[in-house]
Amino acid sequence: MPRASPRARSSDVALRDDTSTDARAGANVGERATSSASFGDLQLDERLTRALRAAGFDAPSPVQLACVPLGRFGCDVIAQAKSGTGKTMTFVVIALERVDAGRRRTQALALAPTRECAVQTHECFVEMIEKFKDMDGDARGGIETCLLVGGLPVKEDRARLASQPHVVVGTPGRTRQMLEEGSMACDGARLLILDEADALLSGTFERDVLFAYSMLPERKQVCAFSATYSKTLLGDLERLMRAPQKVMLCESTTALQGVRQFYSLIEKEDGTKLADVITAKEARLLKICGDVSFHQAVVFVRRLAWGEALAKRLTSQGLKAAFTAGTLPQERRMKVMEEMRNFQLRVLVSTDLTARGVDLTHVNLVINLDVPPSGATYMHRIGRTGRFGTYGLAVAVLTADELEQLR
Repeated sequence: MPRASPRARSSDVALRDDTSTDARAGANVGERATSSASFGDLQLDERLTRALRAAGFDAPSPVQLACVPLGRFGCDVIAQAKSGTGKTMTFVVIALERVDAGRRRTQALALAPTRECAVQTHECFVEMIEKFKDMDGDARGGIETCLLVGGLPVKEDRARLASQPHVVVGTPGRTRQMLEEGSMACDGARLLILDEADALLSGTFERDVLFAYSMLPERKQVCAFSATYSKTLLGDLERLMRAPQKVMLCESTTALQGVRQFYSLIEKEDGTKLADVITAKEARLLKICGDVSFHQAVVFVRRLAWGEALAKRLTSQGLKAAFTAGTLPQERRMKVMEEMRNFQLRVLVSTDLTARGVDLTHVNLVINLDVPPSGATYMHRIGRTGRFGTYGLAVAVLTADELEQLR
């Protein structure tokens, strides 16, 4: 488990005004596009460059500079880059370059571990395609996409797949279902994208991902993206690829440079009840939210009942909040994320459902009220802030025993 450094006791995390200023915004050139790089360096056609600029991308990030040329030429790629540095747009550009808009067959499949990640990736594809529609005569404006996620009507998925959309974005379970029943034709697919590959190839997702991999043609391009990889996972990925090109941009540390990390200790004596610890943590959370100047915050918890109750208590204290978790209905999860993106919420209370792959532009404060299950999860959690070169704060509210686990 990575250490929360620099560290501060709760009296220090009372957060002086200069710390709250750090939470607002700023540029961190080391993890964002620099003025010395341009999309021209990637040899992209002029219309794709225009589409990227219209979507708000003025210059490529380091992961885009390194991976897009490899992906365009059909190389298998294993890319490691920190959260919030442009991995999603990297593979969106690769896919748009590789897909033949005039050939109405499913040509690219992008898998993501959560519905939230899949929805976000699909939205990126749609946004870029909409930019092409504004350009007369660009066939890429006619690229069709399809989103496959659980919790939504299967009948609608079947109807969309019947037209053989060029690009399919999905979660492993629903994608496998569509492949098994024959609703998704994949004989024309030549590109498989694994977003958050470390999550896809572990736990319950692995079998579904490998099934999808086996259903696609043998000759296909595979591109994997994540902020964290184990040695075992790298070996597993290499066996799925042909001479993969590795782009490892954060092997030494996956922590974003613009994220300042603190912990705040909660006193717990022998015999202290869990309910008392929770009450103390909530009081500390409210103090932090009162002392820090922030736009939006994400608060991570592991207990579903606590998350629901905490969101209601925060709202009653004037911090409009909502709770999301993988056990909730899909429509509710999507509504919560939409409200968060539209700045209708100040605080998102969440399980690790949103710990990875989700881009919430205005979040500059992350608070951990529970110890994450692994070091990788901790890094993904705090990666919800400090994205695209901005600054943010991450605070872990812990007992002394939990601090030892975090270390």
